[in-house]
Amino acid sequence: MARPPSEAFQESLEGQQGRSPSPVLPAPDWAARKLQIHQGGEDSDEYEEEWEEEADEIRFFQPAFLSESAVQLRDRVERRRHLKAGIAWVGSCTGRDIVTTLHSFLPAYTRETPTDRRFALITAQSLQNQLWFVEVDWDIKPLRDSPDDVFRFMGEMEGMESELPKGLMTMATRCYSPSCPGDNRCYASRCPYRTAPVTFLYEAPQPVREPKRDWQEEVDPLHRLSSHQVDRQTIIRQAIQSEIQYEADLTAMENFIIGLKDVIPYYRLDGFLSDVFGNAMELREACRRILDNFSIRQREQHPLIRTVGDIFLEAATDFRLIYPEYTGNVPSAELVIRKELDENPQFRLFNERVVREDRRRDIKYLVARPTNQLQRYPALLEAILNATEEEDPDRDFLVEALSSIRNLSAISQLKVFHGSKGRGLAGKKQWYDLVPEEMRRDLPKKEQKRQMQIWELIQGEMEYVADLETIDQLFVGGLREAEPAIIDRSRVDDFIDQVFHNYRSLLHVHQDLLDKLQARQLEQHPSVGAIADLVFDAALNWQEAYMEYVTHYPIAKAKVQEEQRKNKRFADFLEACLKHPMSNRQDVYHFINRPIPRLLRYNLLLADILKSLQEVADVHPDIETIPQVIELIGLLGKATQKGVAVNEAKVDLWNLEQTLDNGKFGSRVIKDLDLLNPMRELIYKSTVYRQPESIGSSWVELRLILLDNYLVLAKPERRKGEKFIINRRPIPIELLSLGSFGEGPRSRPTGKLFGAAEDMIWPLNVLFIGQGQLGGQYTLFAESQTVRNEWHEKLQHAKVLRAEVNDAAKVFELTPLSTDTFYQPSNYTRFLVAIGCEEGVWIGLRHDPSSLRKVLHVKAVTNIAVLEEFGIFLVLQDKSLLAYHLEALVPSGLSPQVRSAPQRLSPGKDIIFFTVGQLSGRTLVLYMKRKGNDSLFRVLEPITNSDNRQRRPFGNLLGQRSEWFRLYKDFFIPTEALSVHFLKHKLAVVCAKGFEIMDLTDLKGGSIPPNRSQEAIEWEGRPDSAAFHPPYVLLVSAQFIEIRHIDTAKLVQIYTGGDIRLTWDGTGGMSRPLIDNPGPKGYGPEVKSQEPNIHICRRPDTQKARGVIGQHVFELTPTLLLNNPLLNPNTHDSNYFPPAPLVQVSQGQA
Repeated sequence: MARPPSEAFQESLEGQQGRSPSPVLPAPDWAARKLQIHQGGEDSDEYEEEWEEEADEIRFFQPAFLSESAVQLRDRVERRRHLKAGIAWVGSCTGRDIVTTLHSFLPAYTRETPTDRRFALITAQSLQNQLWFVEVDWDIKPLRDSPDDVFRFMGEMEGMESELPKGLMTMATRCYSPSCPGDNRCYASRCPYRTAPVTFLYEAPQPVREPKRDWQEEVDPLHRLSSHQVDRQTIIRQAIQSEIQYEADLTAMENFIIGLKDVIPYYRLDGFLSDVFGNAMELREACRRILDNFSIRQREQHPLIRTVGDIFLEAATDFRLIYPEYTGNVPSAELVIRKELDENPQFRLFNERVVREDRRRDIKYLVARPTNQLQRYPALLEAILNATEEEDPDRDFLVEALSSIRNLSAISQLKVFHGSKGRGLAGKKQWYDLVPEEMRRDLPKKEQKRQMQIWELIQGEMEYVADLETIDQLFVGGLREAEPAIIDRSRVDDFIDQVFHNYRSLLHVHQDLLDKLQARQLEQHPSVGAIADLVFDAALNWQEAYMEYVTHYPIAKAKVQEEQRKNKRFADFLEACLKHPMSNRQDVYHFINRPIPRLLRYNLLLADILKSLQEVADVHPDIETIPQVIELIGLLGKATQKGVAVNEAKVDLWNLEQTLDNGKFGSRVIKDLDLLNPMRELIYKSTVYRQPESIGSSWVELRLILLDNYLVLAKPERRKGEKFIINRRPIPIELLSLGSFGEGPRSRPTGKLFGAAEDMIWPLNVLFIGQGQLGGQYTLFAESQTVRNEWHEKLQHAKVLRAEVNDAAKVFELTPLSTDTFYQPSNYTRFLVAIGCEEGVWIGLRHDPSSLRKVLHVKAVTNIAVLEEFGIFLVLQDKSLLAYHLEALVPSGLSPQVRSAPQRLSPGKDIIFFTVGQLSGRTLVLYMKRKGNDSLFRVLEPITNSDNRQRRPFGNLLGQRSEWFRLYKDFFIPTEALSVHFLKHKLAVVCAKGFEIMDLTDLKGGSIPPNRSQEAIEWEGRPDSAAFHPPYVLLVSAQFIEIRHIDTAKLVQIYTGGDIRLTWDGTGGMSRPLIDNPGPKGYGPEVKSQEPNIHICRRPDTQKARGVIGQHVFELTPTLLLNNPLLNPNTHDSNYFPPAPLVQVSQGQA
């Protein structure tokens, strides 16, 4: 059973009896608390509770595990200031201290008697073999249970790191029987309480040392030397011996380097040696120069060495150029070594083989050896100086050398701190750790506080830059170099840009700031003057970078979450990164969020520095500069808030794709919302209520969502988590209008029981057209008047925004053909347009509405067509089809006089419709009449040569002869036909229940079966007619025209108006017909044509006279999208260049 630490201290004190006293450092806090237990007092209960907590902790201690014994030893053993060979070693302990401490907590069954310390000694030697602690003079000998040997823990030495020892001490294993009573009554044959410790214990063989010849034997006579002189000569010899051991270690490092040529590929070897060992060979040469100087001095001054201060002063000058460079590279060298050990098995095996031969030749300790040696020089010089007489001429050299070495040591420690990048033990050092106590005493307390605050600023900047480098090396580099690819190669660059965005801009500006801060710290350490000028300069440079990064953060976080949810390899990659040493056990969300809190942290740090500065100085550059920096950073933080809100709304918009359920409307509804469009915007959303439709039913809670293109009404579905089912068909913003927003509030009961509390809710009315000819309205209720006012403002904003977007991105422009309803005469021109209406036919200049003139005074004109090639004008008037000579209607003066009387192509007044088109290169005229449920068709072909026109009867259906046309075919179909479209070689007859295909060569027909695999498209209205202008289909309703892309059915434009009708769909007897080979999508190069092919008419907004109904005629002119915002992304950071967008353009798309 473990004993209280007080007993261990007592034994340690007893073990110190009989040896020369040494100054005792103040005991650690935990030691003072434990010793006060035996002194009683008011706080004894508190200490007893702490001892009980430690007793509970010791219950879980596994003494057999060498790693746990090592931790217990490190936490329990007392550090003091011990002397060895006249040199004082602070924070050290003796071999007796180590064995006593181990003996105090190892179980009782590891010793035969209470004073048996053999197992504790064996454990201590095992820990020494794994370099958990080493002798202060790096002597190579086993630990003894003696106060003569002085040790320090490897991890507590400057620039050194240590790994937990590994191993199992079988003698300390607990009994494997769960019912062991803890004494010799246990039935287990190998129970430690029944097994004599002697069976495990052995006496470690002590090495036989050759007796060293003492330098005092060479002195004659010895009695002339004072005790100070003897101590001085002993310490000088100790310094020489230390330098010899150091040179041996540097030689071992050189031998290690020579062996690397067989384990590291040649193309990486030079880079590895440079990154790990740096200028180590320069250190070896400097060490050899010191030894040469000592050798010369011993030869010249034998047997006593009278002067060594000049040697150390010369060495300090030599060290000034090489040691800071080497020590500053040690932290990064350790990272390179760790990576090589993990990734190169041959290197790992080579190092293990070297370590088996001599543990001190481990590469990690060889690399850190020069840093440790540099920290030993001040102790050696101080010991020599203390043993040197005041009048000794060497004293002045020693004082200068000690000062130079201390400054060099401080600079080297600072370089190690800088090289650590805020990681590891070196990165956690504080200002007071690197500033000697005597120097701290010269500074006021408030100035010390300011220096510590400046240190915190620089330390935080180091950690921040290290995190940005981790983004670059661990995450970005890992994703790009992964084999197999974690994210598809075609989109990995875009994903990296979406997640980490312009982190390189931040890394560049902060690396520059860190370099300047560290340079100033090295120049002015330990008392740094002004630093605000450097931060101010950086703050001016990082404005654009932070505006870009901070506002983009919501998108970055959402992209990581989405990829992590969908891509298991990416999720595994993030888990592996979390375990990587570079990540410092932080996940990817910590790193992408890192710049935001760091930016805000500057103001807090600078405010603390300013407060401390104002307490110690009235005039200082930072007193004026720091407020300017704080104001600049504060303005930047406020400027980013709007962009963050916009992108948070964009992320909410993307989440709608996951949370919205199409309900009964089909998946097409979600697709029409186009939520993933980069230009989509979520303007506003809130909870609204709908009044119950019947008595006894409750109010319905709904979610009203306003996008920049649709207004969506959805119902929350609790059973499916955060799901919203679309309750009504989404309303395009173009078809939306605002109703009443000024009515008073109403009450809504909040419970189902009578007498329940009521909430006041505020009504709002939204009107819309479409979804039927009449449209409708929604009466909804907002939770407060503020919310209702917000809806009124946001809906108006959405209407204005949508109008601007449509104006910039419209695919057709309404070009007036007639806006004065045919009242004014005009001049004649070749480019004419003909318009048929109830009162006759008008012809005039195209694009000149005032030129339209009435040329036919006939009634009830429902359809017209022009056969331009044949000079014929066809009119369907009062269900009779008439043919006029075009020259008779619009005389050109170049042709002979022609007959103005028309040719009647149908005998009676029973023609339903006619159409003109081309079939297999022939221009044909087709008209249709009904007979019962049948549809009868006649196809006529115009005669090319008017001089040789034959007068042939048109048959019984026509009932008369015509000199302009001849009969081509007659056929019928037994159903009601609505229209006919000319295909390449056949006719497509549109019927009430589908399409019929008719081949005029053999009069064989066939139906088009419905394609069940294609997704149905629901139009916004109920169109009266349709037209096709590649690649758009136009659906004309009385109140609006909706225009959709033929490939995707995406709604691209809406025109609203009154009494809209299609007057020309682009077909007819054109001199330039459509392309004969349209391509696989139904259209070809004609998609690039800007020639208008669609005419409409609509009622004007205001009438000229009461009782008179006017109509305006327009042609729809195609437009080109000259400015695509997706190809010119807006960015705040001039140094940030996003990857090229992956734009897939359909064939023929403008």
